[in-house]
Amino acid sequence: MKNKIISREVKRIDNKLIEVTIKELPLFKLFKTEASYLWEDGFFEDYLHNKNIVAYSKTYSWLNNTHFKNDSDDPNEVLNDFTKHVKQLNEDYKVFVLQEYRHGTSCFYLTDTTDRVDRWDSGIVGFIALLPTEQPRLLADMITDVYNGTVDVYEVINNETDDVEASYEYWANADSLEKYNNISYELKTKYGLDIEEAL
Repeated sequence: MKNKIISREVKRIDNKLIEVTIKELPLFKLFKTEASYLWEDGFFEDYLHNKNIVAYSKTYSWLNNTHFKNDSDDPNEVLNDFTKHVKQLNEDYKVFVLQEYRHGTSCFYLTDTTDRVDRWDSGIVGFIALLPTEQPRLLADMITDVYNGTVDVYEVINNETDDVEASYEYWANADSLEKYNNISYELKTKYGLDIEEAL
């Protein structure tokens, strides 16, 4: 039990009551914050660079890490030109069309063609080249999380020292429910913390 009172003593001194309380306090507390460094400090752009992912977007500058330029409004023409551009860099690149589905929040997709994922609420916002080791669905989910700000950081703080004892990052779309449950289990068993009660 948090903040359990071990003992409480009240003494009367002159016209005052002096209360001495001894409490049992938890050694750890849990804070949940957004992983804003991903979209504010360029960490996601660094991730793309380190994975050799080539991204081109006129719509979103944070998804543009190449010198490729194209002024055409024809998505198929841009796709062909971008494909030629990246194949000069590495013949193994597979090119995808980056589409954004907007309905309340945004959801991103990497598709093989310029056919819209939704006739009314989607649009082509870029083109991305991946090496065979990368997973297009995972990257699309990561882009969705970065755009929507749905990456959480859970920090375990030591109440005695104020040090960060452990830190966990969870992506709402890109990570699995299994990972969330594993984080929850470790917080409970190792630190006695409930992930649902994060401050």
